[in-house]
Amino acid sequence: MTKPAKLWGGRFSATSADSMAALSRSVHFDWRLAPYDLLSSRAHCRNLVKSKILTSAEGKRIESAIDVLRRDIERGAITPAEHD
Repeated sequence: MTKPAKLWGGRFSATSADSMAALSRSVHFDWRLAPYDLLSSRAHCRNLVKSKILTSAEGKRIESAIDVLRRDIERGAITPAEHD
């Protein structure tokens, strides 16, 4: 398996120093915010439906997907990878 490319590294000719990568690593903090991120995504979806940017059916599908993600996170089926 190949090492995943860094999302932000495409514009640079050299890789960042390991110490800089360690300093900017925040998955362990970010992951704790996942439930709140999903709540805000749900609110955003509802506002998009209210604004008629999404149909009611589209909003329900998105909210259902958010519910699946929330349950998967709660039961540990989705976990962060070190490279995320």
